[in-house]
Amino acid sequence: MRIKFICDTNADIPFVNTAVFRTARGDITIDRVSTYYTYYSEDQCMDMIWCGCYVWNGNKEDFDMAEHISDEITAVVYLEIEDDADDVLSAEEYNKNQYYCRPLVCLVDGREVPVLHKEAV
Repeated sequence: MRIKFICDTNADIPFVNTAVFRTARGDITIDRVSTYYTYYSEDQCMDMIWCGCYVWNGNKEDFDMAEHISDEITAVVYLEIEDDADDVLSAEEYNKNQYYCRPLVCLVDGREVPVLHKEAV
């Protein structure tokens, strides 16, 4: 599964840990093997592509389920910010209460899905 996000953000690198998506089975957490991104400073906008996506249940990756569930995803619930983001950037550059990465558009395997919350948590 491949997921593309277009986000409004105030940092030039993504500090997104996982994404929660809505399906008919309930909410699921998706993580990925790799992230490719481009940051546009003039617009504070980021194109972020996740490759090798898998369902994360808190203990292990499930690539097989991710391939079968991609058609069932109906919306993005939210993006989860990395816990250690404040360790990566200096205090002048980052304040967890000020950093944001808001999904504006999301495509799952090329299919656009609605974004329910425009805030990351």
